[in-house]
Amino acid sequence: AASKVSLAKEHDARAMAEHERDELAALLAKLREQLKSMTDKLHDLEAERDSLKRENAKLKDELAKANERVATLEGQLDALKAKLKAALLSGAQELEDALSALRAKLKATQDALHDAEEARDVATANATAATKRVAQAEQGLVAATAELEDLRKLVATLRVQIAAKTAEAEAATSERDRAKAELVVTAKNLPQESGGG
Repeated sequence: AASKVSLAKEHDARAMAEHERDELAALLAKLREQLKSMTDKLHDLEAERDSLKRENAKLKDELAKANERVATLEGQLDALKAKLKAALLSGAQELEDALSALRAKLKATQDALHDAEEARDVATANATAATKRVAQAEQGLVAATAELEDLRKLVATLRVQIAAKTAEAEAATSERDRAKAELVVTAKNLPQESGGG
């Protein structure tokens, strides 16, 4: 009777271990799906970050050109102002035509400078915004990488637990077989013992 109880206990232990192992295996399958999804997300984030970096480099190049254009026009404006001042100081009648042309050129240069400054301001704003987007993309990438690493650790832990539950179920099965063998021996001895009594 004790062997039967022992056998039932071993059977329950094996069934429980197998059930726990199956639950862990189902969880592992779900985590593997999450792992693949996270890996894909990580690749997308890397691609987005790289694209933003390229856009940022382009905008910085545009900003450098805009700054160069403003500096060039400022230099031209200063030179024209100096010429105009020199012409005004001379006061010579024959320079009236030259003065008129200089004034026209001065106005055109001032207008061009204004436009160039506006273009530079737009380029500056664009470059600043692009730098911010790159920084945000980098942060998203770091967070996704950390999440992926956590998921990988969890999968590894689950694999160890599943292996342990499988071993537990196998041990319970071999214990059940031993208990069965004991029952057979006991059953064989029963007629002899009753005969002896």
